[in-house]
Amino acid sequence: PRPNDNLFDRLIRNPQAPDRPMRERRCAEMLRVVLVACPGFASHVFEWLATYCQVPISLINELDWQIETEQAIGAKRDDLRIEGVHREDSTRTAVLWTIEIKVAAPLHESTLQDGDEPPELSPETEAELVNQLINYDNWLNRQASEHRTGFVLALRDQTAVLPPELKEPWHCLTWTELALAAEEPLTGDVLPPAERLLVEHMLGFIRHRLWDTTNMTTSRLELDDVALLRALAAIGPACSR
Repeated sequence: PRPNDNLFDRLIRNPQAPDRPMRERRCAEMLRVVLVACPGFASHVFEWLATYCQVPISLINELDWQIETEQAIGAKRDDLRIEGVHREDSTRTAVLWTIEIKVAAPLHESTLQDGDEPPELSPETEAELVNQLINYDNWLNRQASEHRTGFVLALRDQTAVLPPELKEPWHCLTWTELALAAEEPLTGDVLPPAERLLVEHMLGFIRHRLWDTTNMTTSRLELDDVALLRALAAIGPACSR
């Protein structure tokens, strides 16, 4: 749909606009509501995420999935948490994914929290600052889930800025990669109409607002592009004058 008619564009507006607060939380809620309301689409996304962390694809449809935002990690909160629990025993978590969602803001520093509660500091003690992923990683490392993985979902690949001391596996994804992976069930026409509506609006919002314009790996050179380059070489200086 056109941006002006897109459900999420109307609700979130431009999450990268410099004159307003970051809207990463709204983007997290968009992704969460589509995954909850579209179980067929969610299964496809879970299978895609599973390929990054050695989770057997056959396990995806054998679990009950819980998806929440802003869940407590001591005094911190993760943006999106996805848990797959065993149907015969809902107390056993087979898959635990915590996702840090970024739009315009970079990974930032946060006070160190190695346990479930923030450390008690005396007035003379300065709080130790660490990359925010360290706190999430410490929490993830203490969980009993069989498959534990962290993800960073951002406009551009954040692999180069991941802290080296992470204990659990972390993978960096982009909104563009998510949209391209999510395009498959749409083009394959396997989603029911109710799911297609929400998925199309979310992918439209990503394409308009969250696309990585620096990534040219999916771009193809068309005949018109070649013609423009030839014309620029032939009459570009004259046009400039």
